[in-house]
Amino acid sequence: MKQLTLRKMIFICWGVMFGFVLILMLSYSGIIWYNSREELLDNAELVVRHYGSRLDKDVTGMAEAVNSIYVNNFHYKRVRAGSLDDYDWIGAAYYINGSIQEKVDSLDYPGGMFFYDADRDSMRSVYSNYNYSGTKLERDLKLRKALPCVSGVRKDYAFMECSGESWLVYFFSTQNKYLGFTINLNRYFGEEEKANISYVYQEDQIVTRIGDGQTAAEDILQAVAVDTSKIGHSGEILTPVRLNSMDMTLVVSIASLKLYEIWEQPDFWVVVILIPVIFLIILLVLLKKVKGVLLYPVEHISHRINEMVSEEGNTEPPKLPQRLQIEEFRKINRQIDEVLERMVCLQEEKFRERQRVKEVQLQYYQLQVNPHFFLNCLNTVSSLLEAHSTDAANDMIRSFSSYFRYVFRDQRQPVTVEEEMKEVRAYCNIYSIKGGFPILLQSDIKEEAKDCRIPILCIQTFVENSIKHAMKEGMILTVKVKAGIVTDEEGKRRVSISIADNGCGYPEELIEELNRPVVDFRFRPYHVGIDNLKYRICLAYQGQGNWYFCNSPYGGSTTEIILPEVRDEHTDY
Repeated sequence: MKQLTLRKMIFICWGVMFGFVLILMLSYSGIIWYNSREELLDNAELVVRHYGSRLDKDVTGMAEAVNSIYVNNFHYKRVRAGSLDDYDWIGAAYYINGSIQEKVDSLDYPGGMFFYDADRDSMRSVYSNYNYSGTKLERDLKLRKALPCVSGVRKDYAFMECSGESWLVYFFSTQNKYLGFTINLNRYFGEEEKANISYVYQEDQIVTRIGDGQTAAEDILQAVAVDTSKIGHSGEILTPVRLNSMDMTLVVSIASLKLYEIWEQPDFWVVVILIPVIFLIILLVLLKKVKGVLLYPVEHISHRINEMVSEEGNTEPPKLPQRLQIEEFRKINRQIDEVLERMVCLQEEKFRERQRVKEVQLQYYQLQVNPHFFLNCLNTVSSLLEAHSTDAANDMIRSFSSYFRYVFRDQRQPVTVEEEMKEVRAYCNIYSIKGGFPILLQSDIKEEAKDCRIPILCIQTFVENSIKHAMKEGMILTVKVKAGIVTDEEGKRRVSISIADNGCGYPEELIEELNRPVVDFRFRPYHVGIDNLKYRICLAYQGQGNWYFCNSPYGGSTTEIILPEVRDEHTDY
């Protein structure tokens, strides 16, 4: 029986589909490319020849208007003769400007006419009603510089740049008197925003360019030489057109997609819709054929899960047809079995971890309620009753019951600062009665902090620590508890709790360890209650709670706890 691999099967199926789709795509792409190229060239040549003939016509019309003023205008003849005084010259220039204005008012394209007397450095110009870059004064200054200095009679063309726009200048010059017109080439070809326009003089000199200027000069001159549309090295379409009114050739370079939008072509939709549909049908047919094989690993996983859930474990695994015993599936099944076994082990480990957490919590309760403390309290009550100190015994019993009722409540639920202080007073009272020595408990609890919620035993832990470790012989133990609301750097309100005593203080080697952040609870034979409380604060406030341990310069230890302000009755951590 021939063994197949899944890799070979997928390669064969997709190889057939890929070859079929590739042949179709290449065929349609070749047809679309050829048709697109021909259409691009035809459209480009049509557009450019239209603009070329239009420019030729407009230049010819403007030249005729200038010639008419040059030959027939009486006032221009007087100025050209050069024999007028200042008064007569101003009058003649006024009438010349009126004649220019009359011609320009009839223009339907961006341009203008001008009269310039170089001897007097006086310019008269009128422009058609279009929006141009720069001011009229800037255009007149550029126009002065564009006009060459000639002594005789001359008729010629020139180009000038003004505020990033190109202007064609046609002029008659006689005795430093210039009469001519200008056409704004940027505005003239404004409909083709991505077009690069070049003017070539005598087939080998590029006079001026309009546009981004990225078209290679070599491509421009080649288009002029062949006198037909061609595609340049950068993919743009270059189309030359001869301007009969000037000894120049206009070359327009247009981006390919400017005149041809591929999504407007029916062949494009054949490629992007028909071929994918055919591909999808083939895929569905092949998928149906191999569906049973591909779903086999899923069925195996389902079988193993049912086997794990079922107590008898008598479900039968799925089987592949004998003709399709694929090697990769055997490997997959083995990996699946290993993963499921690992999952079972992780679940068991997680269960054991929960058990360890419960054991730690139980250890916490056991450490908080010292059996010796409990027995000593009972012995104290018995001694007081034997001594007939009924009032002291009753007081001891009340404080004792209040303390144990408080300690054995739900440790997950927070308490108010006021409730915590009530338990602290009962605890101090127990020790005062049991030990026969006074404990001075001073509290300064601000009214706004009394209802704030804090973890249970948050204050009592440190008061208990002071009573056990800070008491000195022959000295009254003083414990000061302060609580209030402060605002942190971010403007958030927080509860600040401070517990200080007048004892020996913390050992110096212990302060650094106590101030370290707690990320896990670790059992230690000392300061168990403090570590327990720090761990609970870390869990409760997700790292938002802080604590500071230090010794007062006047003696004794100081502990400060800063917690987020919480007043919700159902805060659960």
